[in-house]
Amino acid sequence: MSLRPYLEQLTTNRSSYEMTLPQLLRIAGIPKGGKHKDEMVAALEAFYGNEETIVSLWRRLTDFEKDLMETFIRCGQSLDYEDLTQLLARHGKTQERHRSFSPIPLGLLAPESPARLFFIGLTIPPSLEAIVTKLMPPLEVLLTGVDEGAVRSETDYVQVLGDDFAGDMNVMITMANSTKLRTTKSGGLPTKAAALQWNRAFAHPEPFLPSWRSADDMWTIEDTTRLYGMAQLLMAADVLRNNTGVMAVGSQASAFLQADPIGRCRLLLGAYVNTCAIQELHRIPEVKARPERPGSMKRCRETIIACLAHCPVGEWIDSDELIDYIRRSDKGFLVRETGPIPTYDPNVREYYDGMYDWRQLEGRFVEVVLLEYLAALGIVDVAANAATDGTGIEIYRLRYIRLTAFGAFILGFRDHL
Repeated sequence: MSLRPYLEQLTTNRSSYEMTLPQLLRIAGIPKGGKHKDEMVAALEAFYGNEETIVSLWRRLTDFEKDLMETFIRCGQSLDYEDLTQLLARHGKTQERHRSFSPIPLGLLAPESPARLFFIGLTIPPSLEAIVTKLMPPLEVLLTGVDEGAVRSETDYVQVLGDDFAGDMNVMITMANSTKLRTTKSGGLPTKAAALQWNRAFAHPEPFLPSWRSADDMWTIEDTTRLYGMAQLLMAADVLRNNTGVMAVGSQASAFLQADPIGRCRLLLGAYVNTCAIQELHRIPEVKARPERPGSMKRCRETIIACLAHCPVGEWIDSDELIDYIRRSDKGFLVRETGPIPTYDPNVREYYDGMYDWRQLEGRFVEVVLLEYLAALGIVDVAANAATDGTGIEIYRLRYIRLTAFGAFILGFRDHL
């Protein structure tokens, strides 16, 4: 792609917020002379047209400048406050030195820094980004193991299922086939009474409930985590289905029951990854989100699953480390699918974009995928704590996860159990 359209948008006069044509010429070492704007654009277009020049320019950057460029690109060319804070901390810099925050990092660069040449206007154009991306080293992964004793002493609940994940699902299918379990008129999900009948028959009853309530006190199945996830998984795979107000076995029930644990997990995982019926954003109770478009969650789920490849098999890790890695490697994985995600402000009764930061929205999305669905399939073990958000809503927050040997095999990360 030609850079001319980008260059032509720049001015020849001084600008306080973006690079100008004379500034680019000066840093590039191109004599300005008495050039008119068209001549400046032509000179810079020739400069940028040589890929070897861009590679040489990259090699001149300091470690801080390279890290800034890499972070800016990996974050979808927009830094937030946390991105900036982490970037500065990695290089022993403090926030006080850069008080005026901007999603465009020009203010972090020295006036004559060669890194400024990559910013034409307020962006790095696609052709330059493609070159820089090839030069960027792989993102360093630091997921350190945590002692199991610490995990159990620091959390309210630990769930370990592995390849035994399907036992309670068998109960759900058997009861749907022999008992009249009602579904709700609004969402077609099992009613409270149906959910309670299942839960009382489970070998592993629902663990994730508010501290002041028992399973019998649940209002709807949406109050649960594991039970809700299992119901959604079975329905997504058509192992169970809503049949005119009654929960019934679906077309895949026989195949599920006849399969071994590996076959069962793969059936449900494939259905989960591909379904449009499950919307994880709606499972973050402390946030009322209204994305611009529903989006396909398939790529979002695949992104999270792929990042599990970096987890040590059979070792507990801090879930925040994994979530931070996802943030640094593909910060825009969710908004690429949904567009902007306005959230509800109860004070003014309106939806606004940007009310919650990445960890409170995308980070919680990752937690839902792990805690509600992948844990229900035995792919990861989870340890969670009950927490209360600023509005008084009690939720379970993921604290540690452990990729199981079963999960690593299912996901193709190892070739044996």
